[in-house]
Amino acid sequence: MSFDVIIVGSGATGSWAAKLLTESGLTVLLLEAGPPFAAVASGPTANGASDPVRQPVQAQCYAFNAETRHLFVDDIDNPYETHSETPFAWIRMRLVGGRTRLWHRVVLRMSDRQFKAASRDGFGVDWPISYADLQPYYDRVERFLGVSGIVAHLEEVPDGPFVPVALSAAAREFQQAVEIEWPGRRVTALRRASCVSGVGSYPACSAGVALADAEATSRLTLRPHSVVSNILSGRDGRRAQGVEYVDCKSGVSHEAYGRAVVLCASTIETTRILLNSTSHWHPGGIGNCNGLLGRYLSDHICGVSATGLRSGECGAASDFYVPNFRNLGGDGAAFLRGYGVQGYFTPMRGAVTECTLVCFGEMLTRPENTVTLSRQRDRWGIPAAHLECHLSANEIAMAEDQASEVAQMLRRTGFELTTTTGLRPLGCSMHEMGTARMGADPRSSILNSYNQCWEMPNLFVTDGAAFPSTGFQNPTLTMMALTGRACDYLVGEFRRGAW
Repeated sequence: MSFDVIIVGSGATGSWAAKLLTESGLTVLLLEAGPPFAAVASGPTANGASDPVRQPVQAQCYAFNAETRHLFVDDIDNPYETHSETPFAWIRMRLVGGRTRLWHRVVLRMSDRQFKAASRDGFGVDWPISYADLQPYYDRVERFLGVSGIVAHLEEVPDGPFVPVALSAAAREFQQAVEIEWPGRRVTALRRASCVSGVGSYPACSAGVALADAEATSRLTLRPHSVVSNILSGRDGRRAQGVEYVDCKSGVSHEAYGRAVVLCASTIETTRILLNSTSHWHPGGIGNCNGLLGRYLSDHICGVSATGLRSGECGAASDFYVPNFRNLGGDGAAFLRGYGVQGYFTPMRGAVTECTLVCFGEMLTRPENTVTLSRQRDRWGIPAAHLECHLSANEIAMAEDQASEVAQMLRRTGFELTTTTGLRPLGCSMHEMGTARMGADPRSSILNSYNQCWEMPNLFVTDGAAFPSTGFQNPTLTMMALTGRACDYLVGEFRRGAW
Protein backbone atom coordinates (compact mmCIF):
# COMPACT_ATOMS: atom_id res chain seq x y z
CA MET A 1 0.00 0.00 0.00
CA SER A 2 1.24 3.48 -0.87
CA PHE A 3 0.34 6.64 1.02
CA ASP A 4 0.17 10.28 0.07
CA VAL A 5 2.56 11.23 2.88
CA ILE A 6 4.85 9.33 5.23
CA ILE A 7 5.65 11.13 8.50
CA VAL A 8 8.54 9.96 10.67
CA GLY A 9 8.08 10.72 14.37
CA SER A 10 4.91 11.26 16.42
CA GLY A 11 5.98 14.04 18.79
CA ALA A 12 4.96 17.68 18.69
CA THR A 13 5.63 18.23 14.98
CA GLY A 14 4.80 14.76 13.66
CA SER A 15 1.42 14.64 15.38
CA TRP A 16 0.61 18.18 14.23
CA ALA A 17 1.55 17.32 10.64
CA ALA A 18 -0.61 14.19 10.80
CA LYS A 19 -3.61 16.23 11.95
CA LEU A 20 -3.18 18.94 9.32
CA LEU A 21 -2.51 16.62 6.39
CA THR A 22 -5.27 14.11 7.11
CA GLU A 23 -7.77 16.93 7.66
CA SER A 24 -6.73 18.25 4.24
CA GLY A 25 -7.77 14.95 2.65
CA LEU A 26 -4.40 13.18 2.35
CA THR A 27 -3.67 9.63 3.45
CA VAL A 28 -0.85 9.49 5.99
CA LEU A 29 1.41 6.76 7.36
CA LEU A 30 2.90 7.83 10.68
CA LEU A 31 5.94 5.79 11.76
CA GLU A 32 6.98 5.89 15.41
CA ALA A 33 10.09 4.11 16.72
CA GLY A 34 8.54 3.37 20.11
CA PRO A 35 5.38 1.72 21.43
CA PRO A 36 1.89 3.20 21.88
CA PHE A 37 1.71 5.33 25.00
CA ALA A 38 -0.94 3.07 26.53
CA ALA A 39 1.59 0.24 26.47
CA VAL A 40 4.06 2.11 28.70
CA ALA A 41 1.75 4.22 30.85
CA SER A 42 0.95 1.28 33.09
CA GLY A 43 4.35 0.93 34.72
CA PRO A 44 8.14 1.12 34.64
CA THR A 45 8.74 -2.36 33.24
CA ALA A 46 6.50 -2.03 30.20
CA ASN A 47 9.07 -0.29 27.95
CA GLY A 48 11.94 -2.63 28.77
CA ALA A 49 13.95 0.20 30.31
CA SER A 50 13.55 -0.30 34.01
CA ASP A 51 17.21 -0.62 34.97
CA PRO A 52 18.78 2.80 35.71
CA VAL A 53 22.23 1.34 35.01
CA ARG A 54 21.13 1.14 31.38
CA GLN A 55 20.13 4.82 31.27
CA PRO A 56 23.12 6.91 32.38
CA VAL A 57 22.44 9.61 29.79
CA GLN A 58 18.68 9.74 30.26
CA ALA A 59 19.14 10.04 34.02
CA GLN A 60 20.53 13.55 33.43
CA CYS A 61 17.08 14.82 32.41
CA TYR A 62 15.24 16.93 34.99
CA ALA A 63 12.11 14.79 34.47
CA PHE A 64 13.84 11.43 34.92
CA ASN A 65 12.88 9.62 38.12
CA ALA A 66 11.62 6.25 39.33
CA GLU A 67 8.11 6.97 38.04
CA THR A 68 9.13 8.22 34.58
CA ARG A 69 12.31 6.37 33.67
CA HIS A 70 10.43 3.81 31.58
CA LEU A 71 9.38 6.60 29.21
CA PHE A 72 13.01 7.23 28.26
CA VAL A 73 15.12 5.15 25.89
CA ASP A 74 17.54 2.45 26.94
CA ASP A 75 21.00 3.95 26.34
CA ILE A 76 22.54 0.52 25.73
CA ASP A 77 20.12 -0.34 22.92
CA ASN A 78 20.26 3.23 21.57
CA PRO A 79 23.93 4.22 21.75
CA TYR A 80 25.65 7.30 20.39
CA GLU A 81 29.11 8.81 20.68
CA THR A 82 30.04 12.16 22.15
CA HIS A 83 33.22 13.92 23.23
CA SER A 84 34.35 12.75 26.66
CA GLU A 85 35.49 16.19 27.81
CA THR A 86 32.45 18.09 26.49
CA PRO A 87 29.62 15.54 26.45
CA PHE A 88 26.28 16.18 24.79
CA ALA A 89 23.35 14.58 26.65
CA TRP A 90 20.93 13.28 24.03
CA ILE A 91 17.64 12.88 25.91
CA ARG A 92 15.15 10.66 24.06
CA MET A 93 11.68 9.21 24.50
CA ARG A 94 10.74 6.66 21.88
CA LEU A 95 6.99 6.28 22.25
CA VAL A 96 3.86 7.66 20.61
CA GLY A 97 3.75 11.34 21.55
CA GLY A 98 7.51 11.55 22.05
CA ARG A 99 8.84 14.09 24.51
CA THR A 100 5.50 15.89 24.71
CA ARG A 101 4.56 13.19 27.22
CA LEU A 102 6.70 15.02 29.79
CA TRP A 103 6.61 18.44 28.17
CA HIS A 104 6.95 21.49 30.43
CA ARG A 105 4.52 23.23 27.99
CA VAL A 106 6.29 26.62 27.87
CA VAL A 107 5.51 28.20 24.49
CA LEU A 108 7.10 31.45 23.34
CA ARG A 109 7.01 33.06 19.93
CA MET A 110 10.20 34.12 18.20
CA SER A 111 10.27 37.54 16.55
CA ASP A 112 12.21 39.31 13.82
CA ARG A 113 14.80 40.15 16.45
CA GLN A 114 15.67 36.45 16.28
CA PHE A 115 14.77 35.67 12.66
CA LYS A 116 16.90 38.59 11.42
CA ALA A 117 19.52 38.65 14.19
CA ALA A 118 22.43 38.17 11.76
CA SER A 119 21.55 41.40 10.00
CA ARG A 120 21.86 43.23 13.33
CA ASP A 121 25.03 41.79 14.80
CA GLY A 122 26.74 40.15 11.81
CA PHE A 123 26.95 36.61 13.20
CA GLY A 124 25.55 33.64 11.29
CA VAL A 125 22.67 33.87 8.81
CA ASP A 126 19.16 35.26 8.85
CA TRP A 127 16.20 32.93 8.61
CA PRO A 128 14.67 32.83 5.10
CA ILE A 129 11.32 33.88 6.60
CA SER A 130 10.08 36.78 8.68
CA TYR A 131 7.77 36.94 11.65
CA ALA A 132 4.94 38.00 9.31
CA ASP A 133 5.34 34.73 7.39
CA LEU A 134 4.92 32.68 10.55
CA GLN A 135 2.39 34.77 12.49
CA PRO A 136 -0.79 33.09 11.16
CA TYR A 137 0.73 29.67 11.88
CA TYR A 138 1.64 30.72 15.42
CA ASP A 139 -1.98 31.83 15.83
CA ARG A 140 -3.31 28.48 14.66
CA VAL A 141 -1.04 26.44 16.92
CA GLU A 142 -1.74 28.61 19.97
CA ARG A 143 -5.49 28.29 19.53
CA PHE A 144 -5.11 24.52 19.29
CA LEU A 145 -2.86 24.34 22.35
CA GLY A 146 -4.95 26.77 24.40
CA VAL A 147 -1.94 28.93 25.26
CA SER A 148 -2.43 31.06 28.34
CA GLY A 149 -0.79 34.45 28.73
CA ILE A 150 -1.09 38.20 29.13
CA VAL A 151 -1.05 40.56 26.15
CA ALA A 152 2.13 42.49 26.96
CA HIS A 153 3.19 44.13 23.65
CA LEU A 154 6.76 42.85 23.94
CA GLU A 155 8.87 42.91 20.78
CA GLU A 156 11.05 40.01 21.94
CA VAL A 157 8.11 37.62 22.51
CA PRO A 158 5.08 38.70 20.41
CA ASP A 159 1.56 38.19 21.74
CA GLY A 160 -0.95 35.64 20.53
CA PRO A 161 -4.61 34.73 20.96
CA PHE A 162 -4.10 33.89 24.62
CA VAL A 163 -6.41 32.30 27.10
CA PRO A 164 -6.33 35.21 29.58
CA VAL A 165 -4.53 34.77 32.87
CA ALA A 166 -3.37 37.14 35.58
CA LEU A 167 -0.13 37.36 37.49
CA SER A 168 -0.36 36.19 41.08
CA ALA A 169 -0.05 38.76 43.85
CA ALA A 170 3.53 37.63 44.48
CA ALA A 171 4.38 37.93 40.79
CA ARG A 172 2.83 41.41 40.59
CA GLU A 173 4.95 42.49 43.52
CA PHE A 174 8.04 41.04 41.84
CA GLN A 175 7.06 42.73 38.57
CA GLN A 176 6.76 46.14 40.19
CA ALA A 177 10.10 45.85 41.98
CA VAL A 178 11.98 44.66 38.88
CA GLU A 179 10.50 47.23 36.49
CA ILE A 180 11.29 50.07 38.89
CA GLU A 181 14.84 48.84 39.51
CA TRP A 182 15.51 48.06 35.84
CA PRO A 183 13.23 50.11 33.53
CA GLY A 184 14.33 48.08 30.50
CA ARG A 185 13.11 44.77 31.94
CA ARG A 186 9.58 43.44 31.81
CA VAL A 187 7.80 40.76 33.80
CA THR A 188 4.81 38.93 32.38
CA ALA A 189 3.01 35.61 32.70
CA LEU A 190 4.86 32.47 31.65
CA ARG A 191 3.07 31.37 28.49
CA ARG A 192 1.95 27.77 28.66
CA ALA A 193 -0.01 25.31 26.55
CA SER A 194 -3.00 24.09 28.51
CA CYS A 195 -3.83 21.17 26.14
CA VAL A 196 -6.76 19.00 27.04
CA SER A 197 -5.75 15.37 27.48
CA GLY A 198 -3.63 13.90 30.23
CA VAL A 199 -3.29 10.22 31.11
CA GLY A 200 -3.19 9.22 34.75
CA SER A 201 -0.52 11.17 36.58
CA TYR A 202 1.11 12.33 33.33
CA PRO A 203 0.58 15.92 32.14
CA ALA A 204 -1.51 16.89 29.16
CA CYS A 205 0.01 15.92 25.81
CA SER A 206 -0.58 17.98 22.68
CA ALA A 207 0.47 15.06 20.48
CA GLY A 208 -2.28 12.88 21.90
CA VAL A 209 -4.91 15.48 21.04
CA ALA A 210 -3.58 16.01 17.52
CA LEU A 211 -3.37 12.29 16.82
CA ALA A 212 -6.94 11.76 18.01
CA ASP A 213 -8.05 14.42 15.51
CA ALA A 214 -6.04 12.73 12.74
CA GLU A 215 -7.44 9.30 13.56
CA ALA A 216 -10.96 10.71 13.43
CA THR A 217 -10.49 11.37 9.70
CA SER A 218 -9.90 7.63 9.00
CA ARG A 219 -6.97 8.69 6.80
CA LEU A 220 -4.20 8.02 9.34
CA THR A 221 -2.28 4.76 9.69
CA LEU A 222 -0.17 4.82 12.85
CA ARG A 223 2.58 2.22 12.92
CA PRO A 224 4.50 2.07 16.23
CA HIS A 225 7.65 -0.02 16.90
CA SER A 226 9.02 1.21 13.53
CA VAL A 227 12.62 2.47 13.57
CA VAL A 228 13.30 4.33 10.33
CA SER A 229 16.81 3.83 8.97
CA ASN A 230 16.85 5.75 5.68
CA ILE A 231 14.93 7.48 2.92
CA LEU A 232 14.35 5.55 -0.31
CA SER A 233 15.33 7.49 -3.44
CA GLY A 234 13.63 7.21 -6.80
CA ARG A 235 15.45 6.13 -9.96
CA ASP A 236 16.90 9.57 -10.69
CA GLY A 237 17.62 10.41 -7.05
CA ARG A 238 15.45 13.51 -7.20
CA ARG A 239 12.38 12.17 -5.43
CA ALA A 240 11.79 10.28 -2.21
CA GLN A 241 9.89 7.05 -2.83
CA GLY A 242 9.38 6.24 0.80
CA VAL A 243 11.39 4.97 3.76
CA GLU A 244 13.01 1.81 5.03
CA TYR A 245 12.33 0.86 8.62
CA VAL A 246 12.94 -1.95 11.09
CA ASP A 247 10.18 -3.54 13.12
CA CYS A 248 11.87 -3.25 16.50
CA LYS A 249 9.96 -6.22 17.91
CA SER A 250 10.77 -8.72 15.14
CA GLY A 251 13.95 -7.13 13.77
CA VAL A 252 12.59 -7.46 10.22
CA SER A 253 13.20 -4.61 7.74
CA HIS A 254 10.33 -3.21 5.69
CA GLU A 255 9.78 -0.56 3.06
CA ALA A 256 6.93 1.92 3.01
CA TYR A 257 6.04 4.01 -0.01
CA GLY A 258 4.59 7.49 -0.29
CA ARG A 259 4.41 10.47 -2.60
CA ALA A 260 6.05 12.73 -0.01
CA VAL A 261 8.02 12.28 3.21
CA VAL A 262 8.04 14.58 6.26
CA LEU A 263 10.80 14.08 8.83
CA CYS A 264 9.76 14.99 12.38
CA ALA A 265 11.99 12.54 14.24
CA SER A 266 13.79 15.22 16.33
CA THR A 267 16.91 17.08 15.30
CA ILE A 268 19.61 14.46 15.77
CA GLU A 269 17.50 11.48 14.72
CA THR A 270 16.29 13.25 11.57
CA THR A 271 19.88 14.10 10.67
CA ARG A 272 21.00 10.53 11.33
CA ILE A 273 18.32 9.29 8.90
CA LEU A 274 19.38 11.79 6.21
CA LEU A 275 23.09 10.97 6.61
CA ASN A 276 22.31 7.26 6.40
CA SER A 277 20.29 7.76 3.19
CA THR A 278 23.20 7.23 0.84
CA SER A 279 23.03 6.25 -2.81
CA HIS A 280 24.77 6.83 -6.14
CA TRP A 281 23.08 10.25 -6.27
CA HIS A 282 23.60 11.11 -2.62
CA PRO A 283 26.94 9.61 -1.51
CA GLY A 284 27.07 11.81 1.62
CA GLY A 285 23.41 11.46 2.47
CA ILE A 286 20.31 13.23 1.18
CA GLY A 287 20.62 17.02 1.28
CA ASN A 288 24.37 16.95 1.78
CA CYS A 289 25.71 18.02 -1.61
CA ASN A 290 27.10 21.19 0.01
CA GLY A 291 28.65 19.29 2.93
CA LEU A 292 26.55 21.14 5.52
CA LEU A 293 24.18 18.38 6.62
CA GLY A 294 24.85 17.68 10.29
CA ARG A 295 26.69 20.94 10.90
CA TYR A 296 25.60 23.75 13.26
CA LEU A 297 24.33 21.44 16.01
CA SER A 298 23.18 23.69 18.84
CA ASP A 299 21.12 23.72 22.00
CA HIS A 300 19.94 26.28 24.48
CA ILE A 301 22.40 26.93 27.25
CA CYS A 302 20.59 26.02 30.43
CA GLY A 303 21.12 25.21 34.06
CA VAL A 304 21.98 28.63 35.47
CA SER A 305 19.48 29.37 38.23
CA ALA A 306 19.15 31.04 41.62
CA THR A 307 16.77 30.37 44.48
CA GLY A 308 15.91 32.61 47.39
CA LEU A 309 13.60 32.77 50.41
CA ARG A 310 11.72 35.57 52.11
CA SER A 311 9.12 35.75 54.83
CA GLY A 312 5.49 36.13 53.85
CA GLU A 313 3.01 33.90 52.10
CA CYS A 314 2.66 33.82 48.32
CA GLY A 315 -0.58 31.85 48.17
CA ALA A 316 -0.58 29.00 45.67
CA ALA A 317 2.46 28.15 43.55
CA SER A 318 2.70 30.41 40.51
CA ASP A 319 5.08 31.36 37.72
CA PHE A 320 6.13 34.33 35.59
CA TYR A 321 8.56 35.25 32.81
CA VAL A 322 11.26 37.87 32.20
CA PRO A 323 11.97 38.08 28.43
CA ASN A 324 15.43 38.86 27.14
CA PHE A 325 16.75 42.26 28.16
CA ARG A 326 20.28 41.99 26.71
CA ASN A 327 21.56 43.49 23.44
CA LEU A 328 18.41 45.53 22.91
CA GLY A 329 20.47 48.68 22.52
CA GLY A 330 23.17 50.27 24.63
CA ASP A 331 23.36 47.81 27.54
CA GLY A 332 27.03 46.99 26.93
CA ALA A 333 26.65 43.21 27.12
CA ALA A 334 29.89 41.28 26.69
CA PHE A 335 28.27 38.71 24.40
CA LEU A 336 25.94 38.44 21.42
CA ARG A 337 22.21 37.62 21.56
CA GLY A 338 20.30 37.06 24.79
CA TYR A 339 18.41 34.92 27.29
CA GLY A 340 15.06 34.67 29.05
CA VAL A 341 14.30 33.95 32.70
CA GLN A 342 11.50 31.66 33.90
CA GLY A 343 10.38 32.36 37.46
CA TYR A 344 8.56 30.16 39.97
CA PHE A 345 7.03 30.96 43.37
CA THR A 346 6.52 28.11 45.83
CA PRO A 347 4.85 28.40 49.25
CA MET A 348 7.00 26.94 52.05
CA ARG A 349 6.28 26.02 55.65
CA GLY A 350 6.15 28.77 58.23
CA ALA A 351 4.72 31.48 55.99
CA VAL A 352 7.84 31.58 53.80
CA THR A 353 7.98 32.06 50.03
CA GLU A 354 10.58 30.47 47.77
CA CYS A 355 11.43 32.01 44.39
CA THR A 356 13.50 30.28 41.72
CA LEU A 357 14.77 31.97 38.56
CA VAL A 358 15.87 29.69 35.68
CA CYS A 359 17.68 30.91 32.55
CA PHE A 360 17.56 29.72 28.94
CA GLY A 361 19.98 31.41 26.55
CA GLU A 362 20.81 31.44 22.86
CA MET A 363 23.74 29.36 21.67
CA LEU A 364 25.50 30.67 18.58
CA THR A 365 25.40 28.20 15.68
CA ARG A 366 28.89 27.14 14.57
CA PRO A 367 29.83 24.74 11.74
CA GLU A 368 32.30 22.79 13.89
CA ASN A 369 29.43 21.52 16.09
CA THR A 370 28.30 18.43 14.22
CA VAL A 371 26.26 15.27 13.91
CA THR A 372 27.99 12.55 11.90
CA LEU A 373 27.63 8.78 11.68
CA SER A 374 29.57 6.44 13.91
CA ARG A 375 30.91 2.97 13.14
CA GLN A 376 28.92 1.87 16.17
CA ARG A 377 25.42 0.55 15.48
CA ASP A 378 22.26 0.44 17.53
CA ARG A 379 20.34 -2.67 18.52
CA TRP A 380 18.68 -2.76 15.07
CA GLY A 381 21.88 -2.46 13.05
CA ILE A 382 21.50 1.22 12.14
CA PRO A 383 24.61 3.44 12.36
CA ALA A 384 24.64 5.46 15.57
CA ALA A 385 25.18 9.21 15.75
CA HIS A 386 28.47 10.83 16.68
CA LEU A 387 28.04 14.26 18.30
CA GLU A 388 30.67 16.98 18.59
CA CYS A 389 29.31 20.08 20.29
CA HIS A 390 31.17 22.66 22.34
CA LEU A 391 30.36 25.95 24.00
CA SER A 392 32.14 29.06 22.78
CA ALA A 393 33.39 32.04 24.78
CA ASN A 394 30.12 33.77 23.91
CA GLU A 395 28.04 31.19 25.79
CA ILE A 396 30.40 31.22 28.77
CA ALA A 397 30.14 35.02 29.01
CA MET A 398 26.35 34.80 28.75
CA ALA A 399 26.19 32.21 31.53
CA GLU A 400 28.29 34.42 33.79
CA ASP A 401 25.90 37.30 33.14
CA GLN A 402 22.90 35.06 33.82
CA ALA A 403 24.31 34.01 37.19
CA SER A 404 24.99 37.60 38.21
CA GLU A 405 21.64 38.98 37.06
CA VAL A 406 19.32 36.36 38.56
CA ALA A 407 21.09 36.67 41.90
CA GLN A 408 20.69 40.44 41.78
CA MET A 409 17.02 40.20 40.84
CA LEU A 410 16.34 38.03 43.86
CA ARG A 411 18.29 40.19 46.28
CA ARG A 412 16.75 43.43 45.08
CA THR A 413 13.22 42.05 45.33
CA GLY A 414 13.67 41.08 48.96
CA PHE A 415 14.85 37.47 48.78
CA GLU A 416 17.77 35.97 50.64
CA LEU A 417 19.81 33.93 48.19
CA THR A 418 19.98 30.29 49.25
CA THR A 419 21.18 28.21 46.29
CA THR A 420 22.60 28.70 42.81
CA THR A 421 23.29 26.27 39.98
CA GLY A 422 25.60 26.48 36.99
CA LEU A 423 25.54 25.37 33.38
CA ARG A 424 24.33 21.86 32.67
CA PRO A 425 25.81 19.73 29.84
CA LEU A 426 24.62 20.60 26.37
CA GLY A 427 21.54 18.58 25.46
CA CYS A 428 19.96 18.76 28.90
CA SER A 429 17.49 21.43 27.78
CA MET A 430 16.20 18.95 25.13
CA HIS A 431 16.14 21.87 22.67
CA GLU A 432 18.67 20.57 20.13
CA MET A 433 18.50 22.40 16.80
CA GLY A 434 20.19 23.38 13.58
CA THR A 435 21.67 20.43 11.69
CA ALA A 436 19.58 20.67 8.48
CA ARG A 437 18.96 24.38 8.44
CA MET A 438 16.62 26.43 6.30
CA GLY A 439 18.00 29.13 4.04
CA ALA A 440 17.58 31.26 0.95
CA ASP A 441 20.50 29.68 -0.92
CA PRO A 442 21.06 25.95 -1.58
CA ARG A 443 24.80 26.51 -1.31
CA SER A 444 24.51 27.38 2.38
CA SER A 445 21.42 25.49 3.57
CA ILE A 446 19.66 22.14 3.36
CA LEU A 447 16.04 23.35 3.20
CA ASN A 448 14.22 26.23 1.55
CA SER A 449 11.82 28.61 3.27
CA TYR A 450 9.05 25.99 3.25
CA ASN A 451 11.22 23.35 4.97
CA GLN A 452 11.52 21.57 1.63
CA CYS A 453 14.79 19.81 0.83
CA TRP A 454 16.61 21.59 -1.98
CA GLU A 455 17.87 18.28 -3.39
CA MET A 456 14.60 16.34 -3.02
CA PRO A 457 11.46 18.50 -3.37
CA ASN A 458 9.03 15.92 -1.95
CA LEU A 459 11.05 15.62 1.28
CA PHE A 460 10.38 18.04 4.16
CA VAL A 461 12.06 18.50 7.55
CA THR A 462 10.02 20.41 10.14
CA ASP A 463 11.58 19.62 13.51
CA GLY A 464 14.36 21.56 15.24
CA ALA A 465 16.94 20.48 12.64
CA ALA A 466 15.56 23.23 10.38
CA PHE A 467 16.49 26.16 12.68
CA PRO A 468 19.20 28.50 11.28
CA SER A 469 19.64 29.98 14.77
CA THR A 470 18.23 29.10 18.17
CA GLY A 471 16.84 32.29 19.69
CA PHE A 472 16.34 32.09 23.44
CA GLN A 473 12.71 30.94 23.28
CA ASN A 474 11.61 27.35 23.92
CA PRO A 475 11.46 25.98 20.33
CA THR A 476 8.38 23.73 20.26
CA LEU A 477 5.89 26.45 19.30
CA THR A 478 8.07 27.63 16.41
CA MET A 479 8.63 24.04 15.26
CA MET A 480 4.88 23.48 15.14
CA ALA A 481 4.29 26.78 13.32
CA LEU A 482 6.93 25.84 10.73
CA THR A 483 5.23 22.47 10.36
CA GLY A 484 1.89 24.15 9.70
CA ARG A 485 3.40 26.37 7.03
CA ALA A 486 5.19 23.45 5.39
CA CYS A 487 2.01 21.35 5.41
CA ASP A 488 0.02 24.13 3.74
CA TYR A 489 2.68 24.30 1.03
CA LEU A 490 2.78 20.51 0.67
CA VAL A 491 -1.00 20.30 0.29
CA GLY A 492 -0.84 23.03 -2.33
CA GLU A 493 1.76 21.04 -4.26
CA PHE A 494 -0.47 17.97 -4.17
CA ARG A 495 -3.42 19.95 -5.45
CA ARG A 496 -1.49 21.34 -8.40
CA GLY A 497 -0.29 17.82 -9.27
CA ALA A 498 3.41 18.30 -8.43
CA TRP A 499 3.72 14.69 -7.22
